[in-house]
Amino acid sequence: MKKVFLFVSISFFVCSIHAQDIFKKHGFDKEILTLSKGRYEEVFTNKEVVQIGSVLLNTKTNKIVKFLDDETDETSFKAEYSSRWLSPDPLAEKYPWISPYVFCSNNPVRWVDLRGDSISLAGIQLLDQAINTNYTQTIVNDLQSQTGLTITVSANGTMSYAKDANGNPVITTTTDANGNTIQAGSATARTLMTGAMDHQDMVTVTPGRTSGVPPGTNTIGLNFKQIDGFINGTVNMDNRTLGWGMTVMHELYHTQIGGGLPDSPFNPGPVVTQMNIIRSELNTKGGNYGQRMDYYAAPLGSNMYIPFDIVSKGLISSGIIPSAPKFIRFRP
Repeated sequence: MKKVFLFVSISFFVCSIHAQDIFKKHGFDKEILTLSKGRYEEVFTNKEVVQIGSVLLNTKTNKIVKFLDDETDETSFKAEYSSRWLSPDPLAEKYPWISPYVFCSNNPVRWVDLRGDSISLAGIQLLDQAINTNYTQTIVNDLQSQTGLTITVSANGTMSYAKDANGNPVITTTTDANGNTIQAGSATARTLMTGAMDHQDMVTVTPGRTSGVPPGTNTIGLNFKQIDGFINGTVNMDNRTLGWGMTVMHELYHTQIGGGLPDSPFNPGPVVTQMNIIRSELNTKGGNYGQRMDYYAAPLGSNMYIPFDIVSKGLISSGIIPSAPKFIRFRP
């Protein structure tokens, strides 16, 4: 009975498909051994060879069978038909550790694929949504005051600045103590930020365990608790001197776009030296940003101290907790 059932099953399967020689059109004129002697097409309905784009792929061996020319309907083994690109990825050589075949560094939940020449605050936007804060706008407000630029951030996190009809940045004006009209903000800060936003590479700003930049990258991590600690612990100065905008610019100098400057070997270091230039330019226009005297914070009691003038530096260096001069105090 089992033999009869098996014979009937095979006969039904073989007779249910219409036969054709699928090999002749590919140039293989050979005799094919089949149960039905060529009367029926004895193939699986889920085809072994399938067309994917401009290639024929064997799904069992995962090997390319043919390259297709969709303009002539002919097949060829020439590799130039395997794919067509309008242009190569302009950033591929800068990120050799990332495959050119992945999207958003293979992490589209965290990253977005932007036009490649801006600063992305998408990570900070996600932080704002998660903990109900407004750090993105605080960064924008700080940077506008410190650069004189009109800065906006799109819904997908792309930062940009306003330009006039000639493509030059629109700079806010103000008046000095003598009533003269002057450009607001620091020229050095303005050059840094416009250069980063106009650069062909992308700077990505995200929340981080610490504020910093992985060496050789354009990724800025910002620790919001640390920055809030700096803001709340600022004494006798504008509390933005080590706030969100200034921290973004500090870390931007560490990126490849910003020059890849280090914090050492000397004190206060190349980056702090650049940031002090920005502070000086802001101070000359009526700001109160002080001058950072040391890169490293000194432990005194249960707090850490960073001096921002000569007096506080002398006191802190002597192990004396300052009270009146300019400094920042924060918890380690």
